Amino acid sequence: MSRVAHTVESRLGTEFGEALRSMVERTPGAFAGVVSDDQGLAIDYAHVPSRIEGIDVQLLGAQLGMPLLRLHRTAAAQGITAPMVMLETCTHNLVASPVSDAFVVAMLLDRRANLGVALSAFARSRDTLEALLA
Repeated sequence: MSRVAHTVESRLGTEFGEALRSMVERTPGAFAGVVSDDQGLAIDYAHVPSRIEGIDVQLLGAQLGMPLLRLHRTAAAQGITAPMVMLETCTHNLVASPVSDAFVVAMLLDRRANLGVALSAFARSRDTLEALLA
């Protein structure tokens, strides 16, 4: 799969949005990333507008927030750090993870995306976001 040939836009241009934009740009097959808080509100997001609407990216973050924060608490109770979820469908892949006790990050990819490359880029971006939120 070739690198994204479309313009990736950060909605608000925050440090978080720039980290997400970089993640989406350097991950072949990625077309959206979002950071959401514990209330389900998108802090910022980056996406390829020709592939997905901004509101859909925000909704993605909102829907993942609460379950991933519960996962974070459950994993921490078991001594597991940095849990990650990957969902595969017939058309897309989703990678998501809590970034702290109050924030989650998610990336949406084409089904044919190289998951090894995607997981590596996601982990680096997650670490960057975690440092920004510290």
